[in-house]
Amino acid sequence: MNINTDINVLGSITDYQLVINYIKAAENKNNIDPGFQSYSNVKTTKSFARYEAAINSALLKYKSTAVEDLIKSVLKNEEISSISMHLLFWNMSYNNDLMHYLNCKVLFPAFYSGRIGIKKDEVVACIKELRTKESVLKKWTESTIDVTATKYISFLAKVGLMKGKRDKIFSHHYVDDKLFVIFVYWLLAIETKPNVLKSQWLQYSLMEKNTFIERMVQNTFRKYFSFQYAGDGLDD
Repeated sequence: MNINTDINVLGSITDYQLVINYIKAAENKNNIDPGFQSYSNVKTTKSFARYEAAINSALLKYKSTAVEDLIKSVLKNEEISSISMHLLFWNMSYNNDLMHYLNCKVLFPAFYSGRIGIKKDEVVACIKELRTKESVLKKWTESTIDVTATKYISFLAKVGLMKGKRDKIFSHHYVDDKLFVIFVYWLLAIETKPNVLKSQWLQYSLMEKNTFIERMVQNTFRKYFSFQYAGDGLDD
């Protein structure tokens, strides 16, 4: 696994308009200062460098041009919204091994079992268990692990998956048609298996597999994509 502390940085961003500003700045970089700092609310050059590095490696790194086009199009049209924040969460999870690991080991088991939320202690325990296998984590102090667990939950709140000031719980979640279509486009852009029902990324749909299938075969979505469903397979 490629493990870093990007979760700490991205969980600390107070205004995700910074990401929009950064994209706009990057696309017009010949006309602005090299560090793009004037486009952000981060005041010191050192602090901005950390934000810039984390945004580039976790949020704005793309598996393919299809993923890049999707994300830039959504951010351009949505600015910062529930839809764009979910998309950033998905892309962050694809790019960041630790984020994906925590989602699979802590977030999704709790979410899909019907629990009301997750605790920081669960995240800390998960990271410590992973530390027994990953040499990079063996260098992390107790303080770094504690901060990472806190910022992980904070990031989940920023993208709209959790709510609450002190004791955060899962948000009541309904994936509307627009978000559903965008999720399917993202899933198809990153998944190499022809049968998406076997994709490890399907759990990011935030719905049970049967519910996902039921929505996929609705006539409503045939103008966006077409699939062949054969009971245990859903191929594009």
